[in-house]
Amino acid sequence: MFLSHKEGFTLAETIMTLTVLSILLTFSLPILKIYESPTYTAEMSIFQYFNFIQDEINRSRDWRIEKDTLVIIDNTDRRVTISQYNQDIRRQVNGSGHELLIQDLSFHLISQKDHHLFIELRTTEGKTYEKIIYSPK
Repeated sequence: MFLSHKEGFTLAETIMTLTVLSILLTFSLPILKIYESPTYTAEMSIFQYFNFIQDEINRSRDWRIEKDTLVIIDNTDRRVTISQYNQDIRRQVNGSGHELLIQDLSFHLISQKDHHLFIELRTTEGKTYEKIIYSPK
């Protein structure tokens, strides 16, 4: 006499479940690592800003600081200003235009020491960046 009493899972059901779970885990772990990794876009934009300022000063005819604004006179006698506008840094040429260079800043300081330009930035997240730019002139 065989009692037909079925309890538990069959071997085929267990193997199929393990196969599906292993496939799901294979694709989900790399996706989870993407979310865990920090993004460096804010830092990259600040370093690009520093390089941009260095390049503008290297190609300029003259530069000076006027009321926390960097004024650059380029080789075609255009007056380029770089200043803080609310929480952004903007670039204007001859008083017109509104090119955003950096966003989300809580503090921006530009000062001149000898022939060097000192820049200090603080993001809204609280990170502070400093750069000394050496002028060839």
